[in-house]
Amino acid sequence: QQGAGAMMKELMKRFGRGPGMARRGGGLMNRMNRAFDPLGRPMPGVGHFSGEDVGIPDEREMQRAREILRELRRRAGELDRPRLERDYLDRLLRRF
Repeated sequence: QQGAGAMMKELMKRFGRGPGMARRGGGLMNRMNRAFDPLGRPMPGVGHFSGEDVGIPDEREMQRAREILRELRRRAGELDRPRLERDYLDRLLRRF
């Protein structure tokens, strides 16, 4: 435990956070944490994602999505499939 504590202190020093600095909000790690929510997802408006690279699907992509949805519905309606699989398919269909 002492070794782990010493390692943590060394890492904090190396990345600019000495003892007590976390309360003041300083250091590299604190700035990095602001870019992500508690689940590790990028925060809106922080970082490189601006939304400009999000495109509208073309007709081919829309057709493929329709085919997948149709297949999911077909499989979900097959009563001879295992209950676990049908439950999974139902959860997928609820999302879309």
